[in-house]
Amino acid sequence: MKNNEGYLKNNIIAYIGNKRNLLSLIKKAVKNIKLYKSSDEYTFLDLFAGSGSVSRLAKSLGFKVIANDWEYYSYIINKAFIEFDNTFLKVSFKKLGGLSKTLQILNNLNIPEKKDQYISKFYCPKDDDNPDLLNERLFYTNYNGKRIDAIRTKIDNWVKNKKINKNEEYLLLALLLYEASTRSNTSGVFKGFHKGFGGTNGDALSRILKPIELKEPILCNGKNSFVFKEDAVKLSEKFKTQKVDILYLDPPYNQHQYGSNYHLLNTIALNDRPVVNEKIYIDGKKTNKSAIRKDWINTRSTFCSKRTAAEDFKKIVKNVNADYILVSYSTDGIISFDEMLKILSDKGKLTICLSEYVKYRGGKQSINTQVRNIEFVLIVNTREQSNINDIVKIKKILLINKINMSLKKTINPIRAESIGFYPVNNNNMIFGEDHLLQKFYYGYNIIFNLNNNRIINTEKLRKEFKKLNLKQLKMINNDLEYITNLTKEDEIYLSIDEIFKYYKLNMYKESFEVFKDIPYFLSKFNNKKNYIASLKSIIAVLNMLIQTIEIWKKTQIVNYSFFNKLERIILFKLNHDFKRNYSKKKNSIELKDEINKVNEYKRKISSLYEYLINSLERDTAELIKNSNNIYTPDTLDELNYIIKNKNQKIRTSFFN
Repeated sequence: MKNNEGYLKNNIIAYIGNKRNLLSLIKKAVKNIKLYKSSDEYTFLDLFAGSGSVSRLAKSLGFKVIANDWEYYSYIINKAFIEFDNTFLKVSFKKLGGLSKTLQILNNLNIPEKKDQYISKFYCPKDDDNPDLLNERLFYTNYNGKRIDAIRTKIDNWVKNKKINKNEEYLLLALLLYEASTRSNTSGVFKGFHKGFGGTNGDALSRILKPIELKEPILCNGKNSFVFKEDAVKLSEKFKTQKVDILYLDPPYNQHQYGSNYHLLNTIALNDRPVVNEKIYIDGKKTNKSAIRKDWINTRSTFCSKRTAAEDFKKIVKNVNADYILVSYSTDGIISFDEMLKILSDKGKLTICLSEYVKYRGGKQSINTQVRNIEFVLIVNTREQSNINDIVKIKKILLINKINMSLKKTINPIRAESIGFYPVNNNNMIFGEDHLLQKFYYGYNIIFNLNNNRIINTEKLRKEFKKLNLKQLKMINNDLEYITNLTKEDEIYLSIDEIFKYYKLNMYKESFEVFKDIPYFLSKFNNKKNYIASLKSIIAVLNMLIQTIEIWKKTQIVNYSFFNKLERIILFKLNHDFKRNYSKKKNSIELKDEINKVNEYKRKISSLYEYLINSLERDTAELIKNSNNIYTPDTLDELNYIIKNKNQKIRTSFFN
């Protein structure tokens, strides 16, 4: 895989269900199977290709790949990266002087004429520095919107004037679609956009503000491969008689309809300029805020509905004549796990490969820490029969791995006590020393050895879990999920408590390590739902830092990136307009009380932060003072300049 690292990693669009981070797992699953053909040309059928990451892996492993996806933008991207190879790059774009010259032309186009400004007109603000956050769409900066318009228009002109052929058009569009996906002012999908460029914390500004630029792709030489744009169920019928070696299935399994979530990529790919309202509000009514194409329903997937997903999955499995079936599946998919196992076991013998990964984080962020999930690949050998023991074995493997994930988390001791865990020999829990919690599961006693609310006898437990039956494992899994289900607020206060205890024991290094995670926890508080909680948590963190100041002086914490992140979060929280976002509350008295509370918390944060910085003997520089006597940057750009400027220190005297 190392030889094709660029091919497997570059030009992969941000995508719900993208398997780029799971390629090593899928490769392992492929290597675990024994292909039966005597020839060296094996066929890999990917019916739900999406971003194309798995099809690229298969091509890099020497397979003849047949990839398919119903969405047009996906078809174009996969057409370019699966069907074409390095030879194509060398011989293409002759009429324009070669690929390098072609991209140079596209990257240096002038601002398009008014008649060619579509994306910039309907999906971007007129003025990037002063966007109308109420009535303008902010999918891209105006600059990048015009870049998309100019490049897309030029590609069409070249096609009409026969300067490029169809395959050359596909390649250029694929490169443009990648840039359009990457530079978007979104969390990945196009059903919404950030309020202001970069979102609440401005973390993605460098990605969003960077000018769109098409770059030469890295392709892979391999067997002749083909890409289709069809409904997967209908296409599967064509493979009843046409044999394939491996069928790979990764349907959506969830509620996300790709046609609506990525509508803007289809609009750019098609360049058909559907009619949309320029302003979000028409006659005072919000209308089609995200300007989603109305024809997205033409590719509505049956795999995004519980009513139809299992039945259509069964049809595909039954239709395709394959020696092996590999199925990527998530434990939170629409098709129930039991139903999935039943469908696949009817086709052949089941085995499993699995790993752990971080779930997709697009859209609204939860402050709950349950962000890890088990993704696995089920392997079906259609030449052998399955039995009930295979299914039981797979269920046990998955349960044990879910339990192992929970073993890595912090335990909430109050929750543990509430569901029947109790100390061994009634010993008190002493910080800095191991203590034991136990619970009986149908006659089997499980003992957790804890230190600082974390389980430390994990290796011994993993061996014990293998002896247990499914019923016992389910109970343990449910208990661990409950007692480790902590919010970010829980995590912050538990971390503060740990730091205080370490401080009393002069364990400064350990305190330092615990603090590293706190800025991350704070960054996940949603301003709309958890703004006041975030201010209270910041106050608690600052109080802790001041009371344990010796640690932070000794470790010179101000020089570390995670402390800088804490400062950025404080600035953004203090500059958040709580009143504007909550002005629609019906109860004006309640709103007034909350505003007073917020202002009180802000003053407290300002005072604590200034005291902390002075205590750390750090030079300070005043921020710009506005008309409300609040020290705050006038623009987001200026704020980011101040934050990123390492030579300028920040003082947050936000209130007189």
